[in-house]
Amino acid sequence: AAMEEMIRQIDEMGNTDIFLMPEPLTGLLVQLGTICMGEKSASNKNIRIWNPACRTGEFLAALHRSCGKWNLTGTEGNKDQSVIALMLQFYQGVREGIIQMRDPLEESVDSTYHLVVSNPPVGELAASLQERFPIVTRKIQLQYLQMILQSLEEDGLGIVVINEGTLFKFEAEMKVRQSIMENCRLHGVISLPAGAFMPYTMSKMSILIFEKRKVDTADQMVFFYEIENPGYTMDRK
Repeated sequence: AAMEEMIRQIDEMGNTDIFLMPEPLTGLLVQLGTICMGEKSASNKNIRIWNPACRTGEFLAALHRSCGKWNLTGTEGNKDQSVIALMLQFYQGVREGIIQMRDPLEESVDSTYHLVVSNPPVGELAASLQERFPIVTRKIQLQYLQMILQSLEEDGLGIVVINEGTLFKFEAEMKVRQSIMENCRLHGVISLPAGAFMPYTMSKMSILIFEKRKVDTADQMVFFYEIENPGYTMDRK
């Protein structure tokens, strides 16, 4: 608690590079992950879970408290956030080596996972990385979605927080949506209220839940849910 309070004070002093996901949203992602993996974990104890862009590692720490036996891995390219994640990992009693200090977009996808949970960073890539995946794009969030598709085991699950514009825009966004529908079963879309990620952004975000399994898109039943009143103020507090 002292570490997390220190991080919040650093943010209030103006270092907005240190990202702290609001605790209710961390809890929601942990619940979604444990529910989705419930049946798989009963038959397979070696559950591999990846959290690319793990930031300060609070999701991994919360998931460790709930499911300490799962094989957890987090990657973070921002050095300051990686160091904080390593400190929080120590305080939480998480096993050594769970946090990897690297940018996942700059390396080949050499491992596959049963569950990938991510809140990808938003921004633009260098020109040398824009052709990293089949759909060429400079948008980091879309590159992350393609990377997650490649890194999922067959029947693996992805839970990804995205800018809601990704659901409606044309060009690269439309191609990535089509790729998800062709290669996965899209279980649901949870629309979060605008301001849920204050003070970092006022953008409206959604959570995608999809399973890597080829299905007939005409037969897909997708659950849409909108959170209108979460019981919290949507401001810096």
